[in-house]
Amino acid sequence: MRSLRLVFGMLVPAMAAAQTLTLQLQAPYSAVYSFTASIESLQDMSGMGAMTVNTSVESQLRLESAQNARDTLTVTWHMEGTKVSVRIPTGGMDTTMQLAPIAARLTLLRNGTVVHQQWLDTSGLAGGEMFGQGGILGVRGTSHPWKIEFPAKPITVGESWEIAHTDTLDRSGKGSSVRSAKATYRLEALVDTLGTRCARIRSTTQFEFSVQQQTQYGTVSVQGTGTARGVAYVEVKSGFLVARQEDSESQMEMALSGQIEMVGSMQQSLQYRLVRLQ
Repeated sequence: MRSLRLVFGMLVPAMAAAQTLTLQLQAPYSAVYSFTASIESLQDMSGMGAMTVNTSVESQLRLESAQNARDTLTVTWHMEGTKVSVRIPTGGMDTTMQLAPIAARLTLLRNGTVVHQQWLDTSGLAGGEMFGQGGILGVRGTSHPWKIEFPAKPITVGESWEIAHTDTLDRSGKGSSVRSAKATYRLEALVDTLGTRCARIRSTTQFEFSVQQQTQYGTVSVQGTGTARGVAYVEVKSGFLVARQEDSESQMEMALSGQIEMVGSMQQSLQYRLVRLQ
């Protein structure tokens, strides 16, 4: 009996240690992801009444990471081949368009904290194309769906951590957006997903945002708040995502001033999914 207690006493610390890990982004790393999103917006604008707008987005996201310094790395991402479908049942509108690409290079700490961002291609953020990629960036719970910001210390299964951040997106004279968010993450389990050892992480994010865009009709201003909930599968070896899904609900107030004067409100439901293809 004493020997059994001894063996059990040795196993408990070993099991506990196996459930503790340090998650960090690694370099070099490259991957292609499928990005899909569906958005349902119920908007009520003065002079137009209430209408529902259904939008779907399909795109590919390419990531490449490289060693920058001992404690930092650079990640270049490209969002391309983006197809947006918009349907307004009451207005008889059903259209699909192809959007220009967007790309950026980020300097990151190993835990995923953004140190610097440089835009490489902002074609997809300009003019009317903003609502396709830039619009999603403006009202989502995160502006970087391909990463999670980890704690700097080792974490144990069942442990939670909080990350607060503010992102600013400048649309080169066409407008800007500012989003503040506070996310709570929880390392739920270590699992095998798609043949890869992964950390399963659940998240809840409270966010608020302010968007301003210059159009041919005047200035569009949007302010709102929302909540996002999701689950992500992070490759333990690289620190990058294998898959992620997030659902968010937001409420916003909108105004158009210029050639046309208009005010209104919108409720929006957004779901997106990111899956690594290769």
